[in-house]
Amino acid sequence: AIIDESQSVVSVGESGELCLGGNQLSPGYWQNAEKTREVFLDKKFPKLCGDRWYRTGDLAKVNKEGNIEFIGRLDSQVKILGHRVELGEIERAIRSSAGTDLVAALAWPREGGSASGIAVFYSGGNNDIEGLINDCKKSLAPYMVPKIVRQIDNFPMNANGKIDRRALTNILENGK
Repeated sequence: AIIDESQSVVSVGESGELCLGGNQLSPGYWQNAEKTREVFLDKKFPKLCGDRWYRTGDLAKVNKEGNIEFIGRLDSQVKILGHRVELGEIERAIRSSAGTDLVAALAWPREGGSASGIAVFYSGGNNDIEGLINDCKKSLAPYMVPKIVRQIDNFPMNANGKIDRRALTNILENGK
């Protein structure tokens, strides 16, 4: 099931949280009732079997062909000018346009719990930044179109081998 914030199943093409259900579902987290209550949902959905669901934290949608498309993680959602934005959607648009998998989008600049724009870093692929922005304008809502796009040679990496987003934020803050 893919559900919205009010725990209703979304329509085809709409994004929401991916939930898994079925006989294989765990009864919960071992000796962690609080975490179990947080991520397991006891609910029946019309036209879907099962009455217990695991909330994955993944943002997904069902496309016109009936396939589930992964969009990103809910924990990477940010607010841009009052709109909820999944940074993975923006990264996917840049990946497609630039022809590279090495992309990181950041909410920028941030003030309090919200931001007024998006900054994107990418490595490899084409270097037509104006073309990337124009492609984003065709596929993303206006508030999701990056205000800053920078091509870099190498991404800073953290100890876990993932893109170091704090280091990218420092680059923006220091104007480098």
